[in-house]
Amino acid sequence: MKHLRSLAFFVCGISLAGVMIRSGIAMAQTAPSSPPLHLIRSQCQSIRSTLQRIQHNDALLRVNAGQAYNTISTNLIAKLNSRLALAQVDSSRMVMIARDYEEARKAFAQQYNEYESNLAALVKTDCSDKPGEFYAQLIKTRDARRQVSESVTTMSKLAADYRVAVEQLKVKLSSGGSRG
Repeated sequence: MKHLRSLAFFVCGISLAGVMIRSGIAMAQTAPSSPPLHLIRSQCQSIRSTLQRIQHNDALLRVNAGQAYNTISTNLIAKLNSRLALAQVDSSRMVMIARDYEEARKAFAQQYNEYESNLAALVKTDCSDKPGEFYAQLIKTRDARRQVSESVTTMSKLAADYRVAVEQLKVKLSSGGSRG
């Protein structure tokens, strides 16, 4: 339960951090092709402060989410699928979902690492002296964050699908359903 709570916090954190980035630099996002560089310069300290808070919070959230995703994969999905296979129960749907979940979990880790790298580069970029470079890095970071968010959504959907498959199997087995 603790891991699921951490996962929920991570998802909320990703969303909140996106809102914070958008609100902290909303003036700089009016037109992607021509950012108002003077606004980035004038709001630089506020933007940097917000980004540093996001970077710190996201690091903690990533650890908690990663642990939760690993727990779901190894302690729940893999163990149940193994037990069903040993009992020769047809759980092919659950195995397919587990495979997709594992792929999504690996994609999440890779995408998060890319996001984290982009965010670190963004925080290091001097928005006062190099607002154009800062803005370009901001766009890369925002795109990387969007990919992380999509991974979280995918894993949440797959976890829900797995739960439905478990419930369906439970009904099937309780009504004398078939084995392998």
